[in-house]
Amino acid sequence: MAQLSALLLVLQLQVALWILSSNVSGQDRLPNLQARFLQVKLQEFSTDALGVKLQEFSTNALGVESMQQKFNQAVVRVTSSVDGSQAVQTLASVVSSRLQSRFRVARNLQTAARRAYEVGSTAQSEPLCCELRDSDVVFDSRFNTTVSPTRSCDRVSATASYPRPTVSVAVRNAAATNLAEVPEVKFQYYGSEQGYATIFPGFNTSDCSSYDPRYRPWYVAGAVPAAKDVLIVVDVSGSMVYAVAGTLRTRLGLAKEAILSIMSALSHNDRITVLPFSTHASLIAPSGSNMSCFNDALGQATPYNIRLLRYHVGRLQPDGFTYYSRAITRAYQILANTPARDGRDQVFLFLSDGAPTDQQSEILAAQEAGARRFGYRVIVLTYAMGTNVNAGEGVLMKMAQQAYPNKQPGLTAAAGEYRLISDFTNLRASLTRFYSFFASEDTSSATVYTKPYYDAFGLGVILTVAAPVYTSSGASQLLRGVVGVDITVTDLFGDVSYFSDDEHQYAFMINTRGQAILHPLLNQPVDISTDPLFQDITLLETNEEFRTLVYSSMRNGMEGSAVFNATRFLVVGESQYEGTRRTTVLSSYHWKPVPGTSFVVCVVLNLDSALAVSRITPRPRPAANSTYACCLLW
Repeated sequence: MAQLSALLLVLQLQVALWILSSNVSGQDRLPNLQARFLQVKLQEFSTDALGVKLQEFSTNALGVESMQQKFNQAVVRVTSSVDGSQAVQTLASVVSSRLQSRFRVARNLQTAARRAYEVGSTAQSEPLCCELRDSDVVFDSRFNTTVSPTRSCDRVSATASYPRPTVSVAVRNAAATNLAEVPEVKFQYYGSEQGYATIFPGFNTSDCSSYDPRYRPWYVAGAVPAAKDVLIVVDVSGSMVYAVAGTLRTRLGLAKEAILSIMSALSHNDRITVLPFSTHASLIAPSGSNMSCFNDALGQATPYNIRLLRYHVGRLQPDGFTYYSRAITRAYQILANTPARDGRDQVFLFLSDGAPTDQQSEILAAQEAGARRFGYRVIVLTYAMGTNVNAGEGVLMKMAQQAYPNKQPGLTAAAGEYRLISDFTNLRASLTRFYSFFASEDTSSATVYTKPYYDAFGLGVILTVAAPVYTSSGASQLLRGVVGVDITVTDLFGDVSYFSDDEHQYAFMINTRGQAILHPLLNQPVDISTDPLFQDITLLETNEEFRTLVYSSMRNGMEGSAVFNATRFLVVGESQYEGTRRTTVLSSYHWKPVPGTSFVVCVVLNLDSALAVSRITPRPRPAANSTYACCLLW
């Protein structure tokens, strides 16, 4: 194998030398160079010998070192000190300004949609996206696809209700104005509670009915900005093996479909787990697996976690009896094991075919005991799967009502909801709309942004800024839909990613949960094809001084600076797989929260003159359609 590799290298170098011989004066030198290199017989080559000969050839024959010296003399280098406090202030201001501009764009869409509802717009709806022809669209590098420069288009869910909203023209006009004022804006859209979506600029698609905006995370984040804790309790008893009348699917199969639908409507701020039960409360994941923590507590609803939970839900098998009380007791214990956070709503969704083995009194006693631990604040939503629910329907209704006869005086139990699901043709709509239970007119003007996620239309990794659209309905507010505006991670955070060429000086960004959004040890803006995943910053900044002096302050959204000897792991070679080298650098850390966001940016500067590196200036920014990837968990 070594001899074959050597032969290929010899052939490649001979070709290179032949090319040089046709363009370089003094051609009489080249045959001598070739002869000098080829004196080593092929059969004598070993890996080490080949390396030595190639080094000799590059130095003595090709003059690589001499050429490098001349290049170093020719390149203009700028050595300058950086004011860390000023640098971090500038970065935080730039990121905030860009995000705030998208907030204004979203509010413009929000206002346009609301006014169209209030004045009773009769304008015709925009064409369906699947009706746009190839001649209607042109390629636009800002969107990395073909779009209609002046028109929007509508997408309609298969379960959309009529009449069709007449606000799409108003949304299009506002979106076109936004794009003219802020050319960097990406796709803008409006999703309605009826299941329609208006997208600007329009693009053609062959699918007319598979997209439903109401099930998209950006829609849920806009409709219910507040984070939720969601525990799904699912019946996997032996009776769930039976087929549902009028379908070819089993009760458990439909329950699995329901769970997957619920997961699709969660935002990145939510926490979730799944509790299967039959004779006993079961485990969703095998003990000792990378998902076993979900057996005992809720976990963040990241794309990675959702993907693994979906896998484990798919492996559930029906068996055993149906003890509600044991599942309920375990459910409240899981909620108790989950650290309380930011006063969020807690809810558990209970899915069953409605035929419990234990008595109603035992079931309600178990629920009352658990609810008392939380001051009766946990919301219970119960679902009976199928028409043959028998006596179970009554207890499921009482579980949702939380009408406990011995309830602690002075406390009001959170009212839930019971639903009998007998129409399985629209199962997805019946279950994923649970979030509307939490929609509040108190958030009617809230503007939020989603987690970074991969855009299937080719923009790379993006965030969506979203805002709800409410109109007056008597004395209350009626949720009409949600507007959204896309922004690429490169557009938003590019100045942080490309802060410095010096491997000892860099900038990084985290959120107030301590999770790394950008860091030089993570992949920089590159093409990816999946949702990014995030990890805690202490896995990248490993010094104890960082944890004690910087980490807590950044997580608390504070501003500060610190100086200490920091460990650096520097990549060796062109690939991250070729290893790293470790060094210690006297460094100054300067951090500042990004105003109006949950992000905190940090600038790290090198104070060790022995390791100071002049940097070539300026460094070009990547193309606008560059994308971004992170690894591990968020």
